[in-house]
Amino acid sequence: MIGLTLGLFLLGGVISIFIATQQANRATDSLSRIQENARMAFELTARDIREAGGNPCNRSNPVANVLKDAEDNPWSNWVGGITGYSTDAAFNAAFPAIGTGTGAGQHIAGTHALTVMGASGTSLSVVEHQPKSAQFKVNTKEHGINDGDILMACDFGLTSIFQVTNANASNVTIVHNTGGSVSPGNCTKGLGLPVTCTTNGTEHTFGPNSQLVRFVASTWYVGASGRNDTSGNPINSLFRIVNNGAALEMIEGVDNMQLSYLVRGANTYVAAPAATAWPNVTAVRIVLTLSGTETGTRSDNLNNNRLQRTVTQIITLRSRQS
Repeated sequence: MIGLTLGLFLLGGVISIFIATQQANRATDSLSRIQENARMAFELTARDIREAGGNPCNRSNPVANVLKDAEDNPWSNWVGGITGYSTDAAFNAAFPAIGTGTGAGQHIAGTHALTVMGASGTSLSVVEHQPKSAQFKVNTKEHGINDGDILMACDFGLTSIFQVTNANASNVTIVHNTGGSVSPGNCTKGLGLPVTCTTNGTEHTFGPNSQLVRFVASTWYVGASGRNDTSGNPINSLFRIVNNGAALEMIEGVDNMQLSYLVRGANTYVAAPAATAWPNVTAVRIVLTLSGTETGTRSDNLNNNRLQRTVTQIITLRSRQS
C-alpha cells in the first residue's frame, strides 16, 4: 500500500512536469512565431516606406500625374508619395470596397492604415521620346513592360506618372497615348505641367538618358484573416494592396497597427498631419501589436489566453533625407 501511494505521488509529479513542460514549449513556440512575424512585418513595410516619394532622377522634382481621375483613387493620388488613414471613416472613404468590419479581408476598427507610392525596380534609359506620337524608345528590348503598367518618367526637372497603352517585347517602343483598353488610362498624352486633360495636353520631351521605371503604390492595413485560433477566436493579419489590385494577406497574427509621422521641422510625431504636410513627412513610426495563434500560452487569461507583444520601429523616407 505504501509503495502504491509513493508510486501515485511519483506518477503525479511526472504528469505535472510533463504538462508544465508542454505549456512552456507551446509558449516558447508562440513567442518565437510572434517575433518572426514582427521582423517580417517591419522588413516588408520598411521596404515600401523607405522608397515613398522616390524616383531615379531628382527627389525634388515636381510631379505631373496624367492618369485618369488620379485624385479620386487613393493608389494614384500623388500627395508627396505618402498618405495615412488614422480613422475608420478616412479608410472607408478611400477604400469603400473593403470597408471596416469582421469579414475576411475587412479593415479592423481602430487600426491605422498607410499608402505609399514611388519608383520600384530597375529603371530603363530613354533613347528617344516623341511626345506628339506619345512614344518612348528605350535602350533594350528586354524591358519587361506590358500594356497597362503604370510607369514614371523622369529627368532632372520633372517626373511624370502615366499608364502604358502599348508595349511590345519585340521592339523598344513604349506608348503612353490616350484611349486604348487599359484602365484607368491617361487623360492626356502630354506629360508636362500643368496637367491639362485634353488629347495633347501640356507637352514635355524627356531627353536621352531620362529614366523610365515602374510606379508602385502600396497600401498596408490590419484586416480580418477569416480564420480562428484553436479556441475559435478570430485571427487578424497585416494586408497589402498593390496599386488597385486585390488585398493580399502578408503577416498573420497582427492585431493592431498605430502610425505617427514626423514632419520636417517638427520635433514630435503626430497621428494625422495636415493634408498640406504629407509632402514634408520625413519618417514614420509604426507600433504593431501581435498575438500568437494558439491559446493556453499565458497564465493570466488575458487576450483570449494568447501571448501578445507590442513592438515599435521608426522608418525614414530616403527621398526626404538631406
